[in-house]
Amino acid sequence: MQIAMKFQPRPHSGAFADTPRKRAAARRNQEHERDSLPLFAGMIARAQPSIDSLMLARAATWDLQEQRDRERAAQAWRSVRADIFAFPPDQRRRVHAHAQRYGGPLNPIAYAYFYAVVTGFRRPGAPCGMGGKPYPGSGPPPALDRSTTP
Repeated sequence: MQIAMKFQPRPHSGAFADTPRKRAAARRNQEHERDSLPLFAGMIARAQPSIDSLMLARAATWDLQEQRDRERAAQAWRSVRADIFAFPPDQRRRVHAHAQRYGGPLNPIAYAYFYAVVTGFRRPGAPCGMGGKPYPGSGPPPALDRSTTP
């Protein structure tokens, strides 16, 4: 029996939008930096970029950060999928059953949690910071103990 993993696609946030509200926030931030050290306000003001150059820099890094975030999410999916598909069929069915009942977003963190529920072991390298620590009194599940494979 083949079980497919469901997931919620990551929403695309679109391109960087240079809005008056973001410009006002940047201005307030620069004012706060100058006001925090009044004796050095002139030096700080000279070192601060213009609002236009700040917005251009944010727009330039926006797409790069979006791509990095998408790549990190894809890597987490590949990692979780590989571990779950290495399970015996009965454990895969249990993970699938948890996913069917789960009301939250089906993302790598949710599947890492299902992994822990089914095996009693926190997945090494889990994308949610719970990886590498077995539950007390449990070790790695036999299906994923790769230290004995040739």
